[in-house]
Amino acid sequence: MDPSKKHFIKLMWVLLLLGSHVLFSQNLSVAEIQKQMAEIRKNTNWDNPNEAKAANEKLKNLSKQMMSAGSQSNASGGTTQNQNGDDNKDAQKMQEMSQAMSEHKMQVYDQIWEAGMQGEGADILLAEQQRESIVEKYKEDDDKSIKNPEFLTDMTYLYLDLSMPGIDMVIDAMSNFQNIKVLIITSKESIPSYTNIQKILQNASKFPLEELYIINLKVFLSQVPSEVLKFENLKILELFQNNLKSLPNDLKKLQKLEILRLDMNPLLSVDEQVMTIPTLKELGVEKTQISASEIDAIRQAKPNLKISY
Repeated sequence: MDPSKKHFIKLMWVLLLLGSHVLFSQNLSVAEIQKQMAEIRKNTNWDNPNEAKAANEKLKNLSKQMMSAGSQSNASGGTTQNQNGDDNKDAQKMQEMSQAMSEHKMQVYDQIWEAGMQGEGADILLAEQQRESIVEKYKEDDDKSIKNPEFLTDMTYLYLDLSMPGIDMVIDAMSNFQNIKVLIITSKESIPSYTNIQKILQNASKFPLEELYIINLKVFLSQVPSEVLKFENLKILELFQNNLKSLPNDLKKLQKLEILRLDMNPLLSVDEQVMTIPTLKELGVEKTQISASEIDAIRQAKPNLKISY
């Protein structure tokens, strides 16, 4: 006999064993179903693909009938034994469980049947149906669409810790926010896991920023990104504890800037840039390499400017 036919017959016995606990049915007897299945197997020309396909389908339906009838019989038997009160509720639960088990057996049956149709060596993935059920159940949690659009407009403050795992996903979603006025970029660890400050600021390009803090990045920020100068509504810019050695000449574009803190950077000079910002009220340059004479010159030129040195 063809090996694939032998494989199919083995699988048929597996299917029969799956339904072997259901030996009685209110509508069809097991003997009648087995008789019909035997007749089909005996009278089918298995070498004819079309005839074999039709026979397989009939056998499949008959096996399903046997399993379904048995589940209904078991469920109705449980109901007969429990007539009142909580017993009825328990019986109903048992019936629901029986139905669920029957449906699961049908699904397993279908998988085994499909494997039998593919011949010897075919995979029987009995966990596939359960896996797909779990995936479907938690599909909503994997949905990356925004479920609360009001949050995107109400949010005015965004804090980015570049040492936080998964921070790149937050950065990729930044453009969804619409009303961020305060942006803080920092790293709690000495070595951040994400260092592309330019990309962060590009993703924030449409924010109506009024305050920008890029702090504690140390050697990972050695110059002021040009993207900073595009936030012309900035009132506060803090860039302390980085590795800045100079400021861009175009800092004068920030014509609304009131507070500029550059503490703990190896800066050598800031006077040319500071002088071009008429709105500046506070300047922080503690622990820099700016000379005392330059600080005195700035104070003379801007007597109302509060300088921390």
